[in-house]
Amino acid sequence: MKPITFNREQLYKEVWETPVSKLSELYGISFAQFKKVCKELNIPTPDAGYWTKVRMGKSVNIKPLPNFEKEAYSIIPGSDKQIKLHEKLPEGYKPITVTNQLRSLHPLVERTYDYLNSRGKGRNDRLRSHGTKILDVSVTQKHLKRALRILDAVVKEFERQGYKVHTTSYNELSKSYVKIDKEEVYFHLHEKGKRVKKENSKYSWDSYDHINTGELVLGLSDSMYWSRTRAIADGKTARIEDKLDKFFISVFDLAEKEKDKRIEHENFQKEAELKRKNLAEIEEKKRLIKENRERKFQEELNRRTSLENDSKTFSVSNDIYRFIDAVDREIRKHTLNDIQKSRHKEWKAWATEHADRLSPVNRLIKEIVKDG
Repeated sequence: MKPITFNREQLYKEVWETPVSKLSELYGISFAQFKKVCKELNIPTPDAGYWTKVRMGKSVNIKPLPNFEKEAYSIIPGSDKQIKLHEKLPEGYKPITVTNQLRSLHPLVERTYDYLNSRGKGRNDRLRSHGTKILDVSVTQKHLKRALRILDAVVKEFERQGYKVHTTSYNELSKSYVKIDKEEVYFHLHEKGKRVKKENSKYSWDSYDHINTGELVLGLSDSMYWSRTRAIADGKTARIEDKLDKFFISVFDLAEKEKDKRIEHENFQKEAELKRKNLAEIEEKKRLIKENRERKFQEELNRRTSLENDSKTFSVSNDIYRFIDAVDREIRKHTLNDIQKSRHKEWKAWATEHADRLSPVNRLIKEIVKDG
């Protein structure tokens, strides 16, 4: 296979225009190989959440390309030589050796063995794990011990690395996974099967026989609900026991990608929440503006009503004042004794007091000049 040569400046432009996961597919190399190229050429790549901001039209920060002595780098697609195992495996990882005997088992593996060994054969002569406390296995009785020896080595290495293996179930079938930080990577071990068409079968549903091949597959998935996304399997030249380094590489690589997806999703959720918050603030401002406008309108309406009422009482008070003056003019035409004068004085004081009380003028003047 011919090597691919990357130009540093050109690749720098590409990684800020297209996600790395898509670029690696376009170049026909693995995600890990592409990251290796960027590392070798000292090319900065977008942080998690960058492409979410781009999709939402947000402003983004593009890291400048630093000075570096290399201008190009070549890599052979699929070449393991370009990606050293120790760079992809966790620190402290040791090559796994699968024992030849089923002894000193991990408690989880021992429980799985006891469960499967005590059960009868199921569909297609398989022993299948059910329930929440055992590992996900589906093999024939003949290959059960080998399958569990493999899983025993895997579980123990996970725990030696500080990662606990968990079990659960979905639709009553057992599911096993290892938790890498916050990411759950599901794994299962099953025996390959194949369908062989029958001759002269009478019914369509009975057209095939299921044949167990004896070949084992150690599969990985990013979810308990879906089929495997990656796997290592027995081959013509090597068995699973010889490929466990590749299995662990796949586990941590899958966990890293799932972490990137989770962070991107979390950033998207944060952006969406911020957008909802901003929209809520805008709606609250609109509500307050509307409420203030309605309040001012009501205040103006009340002032106008008050003014109109004051105008009416002002007319009544003025009529009373004029009426008092008319009575005074008429009373002067008469000669009054002391009793009559007192009676007139008392009435005038009462009428004037009532007219003063009705008149809004004095009250309004007091309101205008108060605290002046």
